[in-house]
Amino acid sequence: MQSVITPKIIKDTSNSNWTDKVLTSGTTYYSETIPFFYSDGYTSLLVKTTASITITFEVSVDKENWYIPYDINGTALNTVVTALTSDRWISFAPQITGYIRFKVVANNDATTSLTLIHKKEKNKI
Repeated sequence: MQSVITPKIIKDTSNSNWTDKVLTSGTTYYSETIPFFYSDGYTSLLVKTTASITITFEVSVDKENWYIPYDINGTALNTVVTALTSDRWISFAPQITGYIRFKVVANNDATTSLTLIHKKEKNKI
């Protein structure tokens, strides 16, 4: 089965593109719900930011109940990046899930853009 790389500008919960989004220090923001049924596990996040932010992700099977994934030792597996202060391409391994969403905490006032890049089965796009 063939896979293709699919870049996607992430949207926020108000369905606005997460491009040059102004974040207020001390505030938590969530992305849209992103279907992950057909992802083959290769994922990156291109983050552009002007100040410190922390990004984690949560998983769901029903788009209503969200969970932090843990390994069998009780270690959380949801960290994407902590206290990022400059642009970065981040590769990470989301867990097997139906849906994913990102949680962004603004450690300072920041302007941020988020682009998800992942491989999907070609016939499932």
